[in-house]
Amino acid sequence: MENPKLRPGIEVFPAEVSGQKVLCMRDTFNYTDKVVFMPMETLYIIRLFDGQHSLRDIQAEFMRQAGELIHSENIEELIKQLDDNLFLESELFEAHKEELLNEFRASTVREAALAGKSYPAEPEQLQEVLAGYFNHQEGPGDVATSIPGETIKGAVVPHIDYPRGGHTYAWVYKEIMARPRAEVYVILGTAHVATGGPYVLTAKDFETPLGTLETDKELVQVLSDKCGTGIFDDELTHRGEHSVELQAVFIKFACRDADNVAILPVLCGSFHQYVDEGVEPEQDPTVKQFIDALRDYITGSGKKVCVIASADLSHMGPRFGDQEPIDSASLSIIANEDTELLQLVEAGDEVGLFRHIARDKDRRRVCGFPSIYTMLKVIEPGRGKLLKYSQWPDEDATVSFAGMVFS
Repeated sequence: MENPKLRPGIEVFPAEVSGQKVLCMRDTFNYTDKVVFMPMETLYIIRLFDGQHSLRDIQAEFMRQAGELIHSENIEELIKQLDDNLFLESELFEAHKEELLNEFRASTVREAALAGKSYPAEPEQLQEVLAGYFNHQEGPGDVATSIPGETIKGAVVPHIDYPRGGHTYAWVYKEIMARPRAEVYVILGTAHVATGGPYVLTAKDFETPLGTLETDKELVQVLSDKCGTGIFDDELTHRGEHSVELQAVFIKFACRDADNVAILPVLCGSFHQYVDEGVEPEQDPTVKQFIDALRDYITGSGKKVCVIASADLSHMGPRFGDQEPIDSASLSIIANEDTELLQLVEAGDEVGLFRHIARDKDRRRVCGFPSIYTMLKVIEPGRGKLLKYSQWPDEDATVSFAGMVFS
């Protein structure tokens, strides 16, 4: 491997082990659950694993940065270690990925990837945890008696992990539980990996500790017929992606007393190309085709359908590449800009939402933009209702998120 390349999705960050500062490396794309710890000085080498630098280039750059010689054998040893752990673009990783893809396609279900990790795997404990978010100090309180009226037809729900955002999930699911249930919940997740197209579909049922949620096979077939089988090309992305799974678990909890509830799991790819070009996403025929097909089905099927945008908002701070640290002043600025965005979403103004994102080239890294935009286009709402806005700051970053419903 003359020009080693760290593959996308590998997160490198400082950590402390037994009192020693080290580099921690892990796969955020979930192709492997291996975690690797390296000496801090290894960063000089790893950052040059970009496919552009040869071993000789890496030796020269290490000498310039660290002021000492590193032997090619040491670099080759590091390459082997990372490759053995499936962190590099290589034949070994591609073979592993192909094996995972074959296993995934052979299964009729998508297993709960985060059970026992991000939330309890035991049903009773999980129900207790989810119920607790309603009575969280920032939660909405106990679920009220049923409210007569229409089914919630659209929603914005976070996909941040439950411990940080569970109370905001609860604001939305309290509304869903209080209204007549939908028959199909379309989950527009956020793909946190690169995808070949704007939307990725799977026909697999989703396992949760509370039971399996069936996928609406009729709707899957309709979208496949109208959008082409290419919409399944990156189906393996669903295997480890959390943005659909975390909604599926809450839907199963919210609809545990309802029969015949189905989902449509969709992952939305990046819309950055449209932002960079200043072209509204629906001008892309592939985006328009999907939106039209889904909208037409909802209108003509006679089913009660709720479209959920599984979406976080701003990602700011040094951890995400910003130079300035997060402080109270920056949190206030983020909140003001998020409020402007959420007012556009409440108004059902998807064009205004796009212009808001595009005006500064998505400086705040609003990862839920594709799913929110698609949801607004599909349900053609009147006004939405913002239920909760939250930020979760830590030492060097903040993520913001919100709960909103359209009825």
